[in-house]
Parts: sequence; structure tokens; C-alpha cells
Amino acid sequence: MEKMDSCFRKDDTIQFLLMKLFHRFTTNGFDQFRELGVHPRQLPVLKRLSEREGASQRELADLLYIKPSTVTVTIQRLEKAGLVRRSADEADMRISRIYLTEQGREAVKSLHNISDEMEKTLRTGFSESEICLLRRFLQQMTENLEQAQRQEESRGHD
Repeated sequence: MEKMDSCFRKDDTIQFLLMKLFHRFTTNGFDQFRELGVHPRQLPVLKRLSEREGASQRELADLLYIKPSTVTVTIQRLEKAGLVRRSADEADMRISRIYLTEQGREAVKSLHNISDEMEKTLRTGFSESEICLLRRFLQQMTENLEQAQRQEESRGHD
């Protein structure tokens, strides 16, 4: 493991800064999301559903890299809020397909607008090349964590 540069304080670590950024991001948008009946953790499910209406819960879990049980709870809450509906798959009744309701479609449109404004805010003060670099760094960090998880899982099977 590489040694961290000693000029960094504990609150300057990448982990800390990412957690702080995520906290600030969700806090800033939370009130706007709440007005739509959406919790920030539900955003990825709604986004994927807007792209793939009729996806199964398993497909959503796979697309979002989250546990099926997490998707189940999220879908139940979104259904209760009137944003999605479930329908049995015509070919396999064991599979539930998830669809946005009209209220859900309207919420997704509003969420896109909120998201666009937040993206503009996040980009303020950065050049396009800096944004490209940041994307590249974040993608690499994600890949690093995914690889570490795969290695950990493969050690568990030995």
C-alpha cells in the first residue's frame, strides 16, 4: 500500500472529501427532492426506470450495483408515494416489472431540472479540461474499489 503524503491532514483525505461532497450534495438537494416525494437514495432507481421502463427488480439491482432487497424496499416506498407501479411479467408471473406512473414521469422531469442546476453548480470554477480530468479520476477510483471488492470476494471463496 502506498504511503499517504504527510502534508495531508486527516480531513483532506479523498475519502473524507468525497463523503463531505456527497453529504453537501444531498443536503442541498434534499428539500427540493422531498417536495417531489423523493428521497435522494431513490434517485438512481427513478433515473434507471426513466431509461428502462418495465425493468424487473433484479435488472434494476444489477444496473445499479445494489442488493435486490434494497431495490425491493425502494420500489415499495416509490409505489406508496405514487411514483411507480408494479405489473406481473406476461411471460413469467414470478417477475414484477416496474413502471413509472404519470406522477413519476413528472417527478423525473423535475428531478432532471434540479439535477441540471446542481451539475452547473458543481462545475462552477472548473475548465472543461478540469471537468474531464475529474471524471477520469472518479471513474478510476470507482474501478479501483470494484477491483478491490472482486479480489476480496475471490479470497473469500478460496
